[in-house]
Amino acid sequence: MSENVMYDHIGDGFFRYVTDPKWNTPHFEKMLYDNAQLAVLYLHAAELFDTPRYAEIAKRTLDFMLRDMTGEGGAMVASFSAVDDHDVEGGYYLWQKSELAEFLSREERDVVERAWAMDGPLAFEAGYLPKKGTAPVQIGVELKYTESEVTGYIESARAKLFNARAGRVLPTDTKLLAGWNGLALAGLAEAAKITRDKAYEQGAQRIHSYIMKVLWDGQDLRRAVDGKRELGKASLEDYAYVSKGLWAWAELTGKPEDFVAAADMVAQAWVRFYDKGWRLSESSLITTEPARDLFSDGAMPSPAAVVAQVSLNLAEKFDDAELRERALSALNSGEQFLQRSGFWYASHVGAMLSAVEN
Repeated sequence: MSENVMYDHIGDGFFRYVTDPKWNTPHFEKMLYDNAQLAVLYLHAAELFDTPRYAEIAKRTLDFMLRDMTGEGGAMVASFSAVDDHDVEGGYYLWQKSELAEFLSREERDVVERAWAMDGPLAFEAGYLPKKGTAPVQIGVELKYTESEVTGYIESARAKLFNARAGRVLPTDTKLLAGWNGLALAGLAEAAKITRDKAYEQGAQRIHSYIMKVLWDGQDLRRAVDGKRELGKASLEDYAYVSKGLWAWAELTGKPEDFVAAADMVAQAWVRFYDKGWRLSESSLITTEPARDLFSDGAMPSPAAVVAQVSLNLAEKFDDAELRERALSALNSGEQFLQRSGFWYASHVGAMLSAVEN
């Protein structure tokens, strides 16, 4: 994902998905929840596989989030459009040969055309999208440069194109959504704990402050606000992902009041959305929507599994046998789904495994 068209090689961050089986065409939208989760995934992968390159991708993704996605009040915006201000799909990210000649030196152009596979036929009408091409060591052989010289030309070209791209316009969904910011809080807090980078801790603190001061009053969670107007009604997903973020923040700070805040959020999730099964929306508790044993994972983890996992964490922290029993009871439902298609319930299985380990 990080080497090919799923990743923005100029400004960093992951696109939403690819639209073809050969992974040549991305859907150019960038989502907060994708980048927040992928950054942490790459940090874990770096440690698990002892691969520093994964840690570098994680850092660049987190830095992109802090630089480009931080909105008013410190929380993060929802997404960047796939279509630019000229109504061109991916236009913000694409480059014509004439632009490469305008912004780059001859040496930089010769290198990046090879390094980013920008030397063949146009893949998009609006230009080339940088992706993995020839390896730097091979480029050095072809152009009679050292590998460090090749790397230097790539980085200087990246900086020049990034600055040139600043003159383009990319529409932004500026909503500051509770659930998605909960995932961003979790990602930044965990990254701060792993890397000890103060920038990530400060970014997490800004999101935490926004949630606690603007979206949460100790009882009710707002999904998003526009001025004084509430946008939509908070769902199980919002309570789940914010609780995940609050737990990660509490683990980072170690402050008792932060653990209590996470516990308060989880308690409301159980009250509002669980009654012999889970429902996504609070209003459905008085409708005919049937309760469900569990929800599958998608682009985001199952909110029911997230609530169960955070509940298990809190139960261990506070030695709360009743909360642990409630989480285990919910996790032990839906066995038929797990037996038939466990892949789609990875978060649920992960919570069950953590219960066994503890």
